[in-house]
Amino acid sequence: MIGEQDVLPKWYPDYRKSDTLMRIQFILDHQTDFSLHLREELNRTDMKNLWAIKKRLRLRKHLDDLHKVMQKLIRYSIRIEQSREIWRK
Repeated sequence: MIGEQDVLPKWYPDYRKSDTLMRIQFILDHQTDFSLHLREELNRTDMKNLWAIKKRLRLRKHLDDLHKVMQKLIRYSIRIEQSREIWRK
């Protein structure tokens, strides 16, 4: 059976046994490491998000182009129908 101490890293203090000053000291000691880790994680996440946004924008551009082409085709087919009606008369 695994205890809590086995799961937590060795440098992680046991908060139940420590006082407030020890907690503050721990946070201050590991703040820079943690902020660097967070910054790296944010960079990775931002790059993934940027890639996804670029992909969506690219898809949206293709959809807009497709929409324009469809509108032109619809206008063209309407003109053909109108010209056919004129020629029938």
